[in-house]
Amino acid sequence: IRISISYCHAAEQEKWLREKTALHIFPSSPSPLRPVCFSRDRLLEMGDRFVHLPSLLVEELRKNGNEGKKSLLVCPAGSDITLFLCPKCSAFMRCKCKGSLKSKGKGIFCSRCGKRQNEWVCSKCGATIPSYGLVALKRGPEHVKEELKGLLKEKNLKNVDVSLASSIDQRPYSLVAILDAWLSFFSLNLDAESKVLNSWMEAASLASEKVILIGEGQKELISSFEGWNYVFPAWDLEEKRKAGMPPFRTALNIWGAEKEVQKSVEEVLKVLKAPEGEFEVMGPMPIPNSEECLCVLLVSPPFADALGEAVASVSHLRSASGAHFWIDPYCFGRR
Repeated sequence: IRISISYCHAAEQEKWLREKTALHIFPSSPSPLRPVCFSRDRLLEMGDRFVHLPSLLVEELRKNGNEGKKSLLVCPAGSDITLFLCPKCSAFMRCKCKGSLKSKGKGIFCSRCGKRQNEWVCSKCGATIPSYGLVALKRGPEHVKEELKGLLKEKNLKNVDVSLASSIDQRPYSLVAILDAWLSFFSLNLDAESKVLNSWMEAASLASEKVILIGEGQKELISSFEGWNYVFPAWDLEEKRKAGMPPFRTALNIWGAEKEVQKSVEEVLKVLKAPEGEFEVMGPMPIPNSEECLCVLLVSPPFADALGEAVASVSHLRSASGAHFWIDPYCFGRR
């Protein structure tokens, strides 16, 4: 049995984790296979230059293909995803708010806070890199399939399935390999990382002989994937507390045309009965594949009712302006 605890009251989540009674992301019994995780640094230490589709994995695919065994490669994102790497250390580049970088037109912006800037600082090596100097890398199922055509014979290719984590064929495989783990964390859902761990565990449950994970991830998340333990949910809840994110604050999403969104935010703040320091506005930030933008208003728990009253009092503006409101959203995006 699996449920997400991200929508529950913070105190209830803490109680569940403290007492280890949470029905979180773990099945009734751990998988008999312990996943083997290979980060970029570990692969380089082993002398493997192909960190996205490493030689050790290709050899496993070739061996399984020769023996007539099926292998599954799980990709976390579509072929239209582009990630940006540091040209000095090849680390995955992120904004200071930990959001992933995305491109639109000639500019690069943070998918979480919407910030646009000409330079970005690598969190690993500390280098300051101009936007035009970042290394763009496209990943996804179609790209992986093209790579495999040059690495495996036709008979071996027939025994390899490449699938998105969201659309896996639920049947047994000898080997399950999760590729490009770092690409799993693009979602704006408030429990995105928990859902990633769910998908990894579901994929791993299909393997009969070996589970391999390629790429980086939060060390606490990797620990829970390897050991099927409560390390990650406990860490995740504490991080949300530090960042002031739900469930420790109540959120309101407002999205639509940028001018209308900003006007709606101003109107809500005018009538919101909450002192300075008890609320925060994030954005405006662009919504991917849309001309609209998004603002997120966060308020402390004692003022959650006041936020609801403020939204109700400006409801007459919603139809006139075209802006949309969403209290207690499950993601930082539009409904």
